[in-house]
Amino acid sequence: MANRAYLYSIDRKPYTDDDIDKARIVDISEYNWGMPIVYEILLSAKTEIVDSILFNSLEEKGKTLPLALIADYKRGVDRLEMFFANIKEHIDDQMVAETLAFLRNEKNAQQYFLLEAGELYSLLADGEAGMIAENRDLCEGIRNDEDDSGVAQVYSYFVNQQISLGDTQILDQINNIRWSNILYFHFSNKDKEA
Repeated sequence: MANRAYLYSIDRKPYTDDDIDKARIVDISEYNWGMPIVYEILLSAKTEIVDSILFNSLEEKGKTLPLALIADYKRGVDRLEMFFANIKEHIDDQMVAETLAFLRNEKNAQQYFLLEAGELYSLLADGEAGMIAENRDLCEGIRNDEDDSGVAQVYSYFVNQQISLGDTQILDQINNIRWSNILYFHFSNKDKEA
């Protein structure tokens, strides 16, 4: 198991809108061994818990589990751009430009971000109930429907506090997020027309 968080864009809510097989799912990013602050920002607007499209129950064959999150794509990207502007003296300009270009590319941008973090939850919790609780806790921790600039400011303040305490690991994390249309769990239907 790779123990990654997987970030996708998707044109509908899994299992609650139309048939999931008709969904257009685009690979966006994956991150090893944790949940980066950039993902938290992208997933902070209108965050909802949904059933996972990657991880089914091992206890009850065929049962889907609420181990994924969706959030408003456009507002997430807008918040990230504001966050980058607030900490620009600490981050790489080229990284910012490449990140925003990738996320705003019409082939990648859709209605929602979809986070699949079941691999991470399996490290933190025993059993499916514990994994579901981890997903709920993450949702409650990052969901923020306040104004976008205020949310970006809160995250910027946190990063600046870390830096003032001499902790620059968070900057390494921010500057080293990789964006790609090919993830370990790759969806072959990503090229469907929206």
